[in-house]
Amino acid sequence: MQILKSIVKGYLYYELREYHSLALHIRDLEKKIKKIKSSFIRTAFKIRLRLMICVIYLYQNKPDKAREYSHLVIKENTFFELSIGRAYYQLAYSYMLDDYHMSSYFFKKAYIYFSKQKNDKSLEEHKINTTFTKLYWESIWEKQEPPNPHNLDEYNTYTSNYIFYHIKIGKPLVAEERLNQINLEKLSGWNLAFYWYYKGLVSNNTDFHYRSVDCFIQLDNYFHRRLPLDELRKLGESEAALNVLSKRGDTVEKYHKESLGK
Repeated sequence: MQILKSIVKGYLYYELREYHSLALHIRDLEKKIKKIKSSFIRTAFKIRLRLMICVIYLYQNKPDKAREYSHLVIKENTFFELSIGRAYYQLAYSYMLDDYHMSSYFFKKAYIYFSKQKNDKSLEEHKINTTFTKLYWESIWEKQEPPNPHNLDEYNTYTSNYIFYHIKIGKPLVAEERLNQINLEKLSGWNLAFYWYYKGLVSNNTDFHYRSVDCFIQLDNYFHRRLPLDELRKLGESEAALNVLSKRGDTVEKYHKESLGK
């Protein structure tokens, strides 16, 4: 029962996107799982643990390690189809910023399992992130319908994709208008990081991208931190300065102090 509670607590950290807390929480969990006598229960817990480890590696920006654990889940899992779907989903996510075709391939594999299980939450998450991936690689064009922003009085992942869509099809004023309607005080840390990233894309203002970098670092999200860092490179920022920011745990404030010789 204690192990089950630990697994549930781990999923809570995952849902809250507290990846550093998740990493600390599961350090000793594998040893406890190995002591479970029932092979079925032991396998079930091991699969869930490996999915969490995959997420940790992904947000530490170690996609190769994340993929390794995803493949282990797929290879060793003969009972839990939803977990196989999650493993394929994490594989797709790990390729999101590197290889559109690989990401798309694994998203399609994940969709098969999510659909079979009729898991609405996973299907919704899948739709949001496949849309983002297509937009990132500019595979959605003006002739297609824009992502549904749902309630424009709120900022959520649907609104985020709506903004990203208009940036990608060359309508930054539409995106900027929506960004200017957002109450920053109501944003979660995750949404704030993307807000500043989109502000930087709309304006080509490096200050906004640096704010986005800082937000992602505070979230222990070194995977998506790549987004504003890549834009700063495109805008001609010093590679030496960006290398400082690429070090795990460094903040924009620290970079500014070092760059000024303080």
